[in-house]
Amino acid sequence: MKAFLHSAFGLLALTSLTLGQGSLTPPGPPGVTMKTLDEVQPRTPINSVTTPGDSGATFKITQPGSYVLTGNLTPASGKHGIQIVLATSGRVEIDLMGFTINGANAGAGKSGIRVDAGAGNDTACSYMIKNGSLRGFSAANIKVDPACLGDTGTHEVGHWSGLTAVETSGRLTMTNCRIQDPTGSAIVAGAESSFTGLEIRDSSAGPEPLIVASGGNFSLDDVLVSSVSTGNANQPAILLGPGSRVRGLTARFSGGTYTGTVLGTTSGFSEVSGLNVEFLNVTAAAGVSSFTTSVQYPYELTSSQGPYQIKAVNSTFSTAVGVMPSGLASDDYCPRIVMDGTTTTPAALSLTSDNFCPLFASVTMGASVSITDAVIKVSGSGNTIRANITGMPGGSTGIRFLSGSGNTVEGSTFVGRGDSAITAVRLDATVTNTLVRNNRGSRWFSGSVMVSNLGDNTNAIAPVANSTNLGTNSNPMSNFVQ
Repeated sequence: MKAFLHSAFGLLALTSLTLGQGSLTPPGPPGVTMKTLDEVQPRTPINSVTTPGDSGATFKITQPGSYVLTGNLTPASGKHGIQIVLATSGRVEIDLMGFTINGANAGAGKSGIRVDAGAGNDTACSYMIKNGSLRGFSAANIKVDPACLGDTGTHEVGHWSGLTAVETSGRLTMTNCRIQDPTGSAIVAGAESSFTGLEIRDSSAGPEPLIVASGGNFSLDDVLVSSVSTGNANQPAILLGPGSRVRGLTARFSGGTYTGTVLGTTSGFSEVSGLNVEFLNVTAAAGVSSFTTSVQYPYELTSSQGPYQIKAVNSTFSTAVGVMPSGLASDDYCPRIVMDGTTTTPAALSLTSDNFCPLFASVTMGASVSITDAVIKVSGSGNTIRANITGMPGGSTGIRFLSGSGNTVEGSTFVGRGDSAITAVRLDATVTNTLVRNNRGSRWFSGSVMVSNLGDNTNAIAPVANSTNLGTNSNPMSNFVQ
């Protein structure tokens, strides 16, 4: 047995010597095993060697590809910063790498980035600009040739203090961008453009609209427009094309005279959720118009919180704070309007025909608000109105029907200030077949009336129940006054 083990051990030792692994000392330091970003996606530095300019531009990009800015750029007088004019069709991506293109010295008509259709006849002019900022150019900070159509650009950059941030006739996508101090229209873009996470602040734009849609079906998600300080000439400060969708837009207007609507569309919004508009020291013909044609709401709403919320403080309107178009669907929501300070307006809300407010139009007025006509004015037929109107000034009217037939006012509340008489509902002489029932009023001064019926006997007005006749009134749809 001992002899066997001795022989096996010797054989194992011999095998070990025969199969040795060599030196365990590494020949050198470990090498790079991963590819660099430029190896994955080759990126060309923007400089005088790789992208030489000419008399009109500091740098010129003539081939599709990915490019990076290597430092701040201040173009000389008479020059664009970067001009894109492709010899062949393709897409250009520019990473500004956190740097700024400054137009302080560029002069009249020059842009930070100028995109041209090019000899390749690439009408898409597809480009992306990210990770930096442009400022102070006398033309648009980014200007795209009108011959460029389709998906013209994607931006993730900041724009400061220039005539216009972006101007294009094509479809534009802007994500997580900030535009500061535009002196003209902040954005001019074509149909089906999309803006997400966009901020526009401290505009002195005018008379041009701040956002101009040259086409329909715009999409705004989580957009803030703040401190718009000058007015316009017969154009909304924000003008969206027909069928535009809003899912989160906060617009704050401070000062300025608007001879037209402040915020509106050319043919109604297609979808709205989360529209918040604030007016401070504004003078305008109308505040918000062409609300929507089909509201979608991704969150639960209550009677006091809808997708339209409008606040006016120390402002004057010559038409109405809100103007709704005709033909809204049954799932639409009338707005919540708050007026305070020395705000004066003929009406808080103006309606035409075929509107339905299932979760109440809500209007709240402070002690110094003046209504020169009626809180809600209706000039049309087929409206069903449910309203909560609070703080009605003495001598005012809650809902006035100027014309039309087949309207209904029900389930509404009219709260006065208790200082002098008010009229809850007024039916003018030509109004016919209007039903008024199941409404209530409170804080009414002596002489107030539920309905002033100047129309004919086709109007159906439920009797008024109050503390005197409540016990004898058996009509469950009676109007009630405290």
